Amino acid sequence: MDPLSEARNAPGGPLRKALALIEELAGADRAISLSDLARRCGQPKSSVHRVLGVLADLNLVTPSEGGFVLGDHLFDITQRSEQARAERLRRLFKPLLIELQDRTRGVVALGVLSGTQVRYVELLYRHDLTEYVQRQPLLHPAASTATGRALLAFRPDLPERIGEFAATASARPEQLMLDLRTVRERDMAIVTKDAAHGGSAMAVPVRIGGQMPYVAIGVACPGQLDLPRTTIALRRVATMAAALATTRLTGMTSDRGAS
Repeated sequence: MDPLSEARNAPGGPLRKALALIEELAGADRAISLSDLARRCGQPKSSVHRVLGVLADLNLVTPSEGGFVLGDHLFDITQRSEQARAERLRRLFKPLLIELQDRTRGVVALGVLSGTQVRYVELLYRHDLTEYVQRQPLLHPAASTATGRALLAFRPDLPERIGEFAATASARPEQLMLDLRTVRERDMAIVTKDAAHGGSAMAVPVRIGGQMPYVAIGVACPGQLDLPRTTIALRRVATMAAALATTRLTGMTSDRGAS
């Protein structure tokens, strides 16, 4: 039997067709017409039309000028998933973050990327730093902060998007790229005069299971950080956090496989 016939007769045929269409739309930077979708997926136009109708009813795809694009429902699902992941890590890392705050006496942050910005899912600080922290929004241009740079430096799409990231921080793309290369080499971002916070900050990415860093842990203060002391404490906590999350995630995967 030829591969095309095998694909047609494989279990879950309608679902496979729907996923093929969604994948094509996800990889496109503009709307794709019905004819182009049928050609790219190797499906009859009438079949593609029927599947698109169902996907549109579910808001998984949306008719647009020139064809179809992904619907908002997929973005909503992804956002909820990312928020849930960040919350799980926040709870898992909380004791380590408390320890780091005790050792450094600065503002300890757990941050994730949100588009071109960094979002803090946890902030720990002393009472006397309350005013400094409350002046800060929960979203900052990622390129302006140590936590954001610790994550931006490892993005695979950085060369294509460097101009976009630089624009949010009023930085020159060439200089930002050089700065982020240094972050990659050091595996740490240091900002001695933080453009976003008005103080100094440093951050390291947390590597979970060998994946691209998803979260970063940072320490900031209104004045100057004790760099040697903070570096040791920060790297120690980040290493422990990575090991903890990797073990926990591996355990969850093993449990699901056994069931």
